[in-house]
Formats: sequence, C-alpha cells, structure tokens
Amino acid sequence: MKTPLQKTSDPVVKRACVRAQRRSRLHVVCPRVLPPGRTSGIQYASRVGGHTGPARSYSMHLTTKSLRRKSDRSQPGHWSVAGATDPKVLRTELGHGRPRPRNVTLDGFSVEEFVMPPYPRGGVHGGHVVFVWQGRGAAYLVSVHDPANRARAVEIATDLVRRTR
Repeated sequence: MKTPLQKTSDPVVKRACVRAQRRSRLHVVCPRVLPPGRTSGIQYASRVGGHTGPARSYSMHLTTKSLRRKSDRSQPGHWSVAGATDPKVLRTELGHGRPRPRNVTLDGFSVEEFVMPPYPRGGVHGGHVVFVWQGRGAAYLVSVHDPANRARAVEIATDLVRRTR
C-alpha cells in the first residue's frame, strides 16, 4: 500500500518556489500537497527552458525518495510543477515524443493527462504521469515519476487545480 501524500510544507520545496519566483514574472503556485517524506533535492528551479526561457514561466524539478520506482530503487523519485502564460511553452517542455492526451476531470475541472514514454523519447518527463490544465490566464503542469504513482500525481494536481481556477 502506498503512503498517502502529506499536506504540509517542506523547506526544500519552499526554497524551490522562492528561487523559481525570483526568475519568473508569472506568479509561482507553490504545491501544498507533497509526496511523503523529506524532499531531498532541487534539480532545477527557474523559467521553463532555463534562464533565457519565457519570462512569464516557471519550472521546478524536485527529488523525493518515496516516489522511487520499486523496480529500480537506485533512481530517486522526481516530480515537477510548471506554469506559463503561453500553453505552447508547456507543450514544448513535454517534447515531441509526447503521446496524445487523455481528458480527465479533477475536482470538476477538465485536465489533460499524459503517460509519457520512457526517457529519452519522453524527454525530461520520460516515464512520468503528467497533468496539464489552464486557469487564471496561464497553463500549469504537474509531472510525477512512474505511472505507479498516478494517484499521488492526481492528488498534487487536484490541489493546484483548485488554487488556479
């Protein structure tokens, strides 16, 4: 049985949000529903595509051991949250190898779900479950490593969907 997500804050996640906000002109929606356990690292927190990416975008890639794939415990479990005023920016982040989205409803809100092919074809989100939606004049993305973590991705995305309507 999977450990439920924690509804709390984490100092590493807060640092990532602050770092991303410093580099973006888009308001960063910091996740409040987090994978269980300590977030062990920030892989990236800036604009989508790096420092030269669109100013009204942000992307945070974080590592939490509780999201590791059971079949490969050597890989840390990673997850990400992103936003951009132009939805095409997030489509670019998903790369050309993305599958067709499946439309799902989270808390009564329409969201696209992608189950990304493994890396390298799936790009930086290879092997992830990804949710993308639009609200408050921007597009948002939640991506969680390993399709076995889909329920966790749904919970993180649902919290952010509620806060971005």
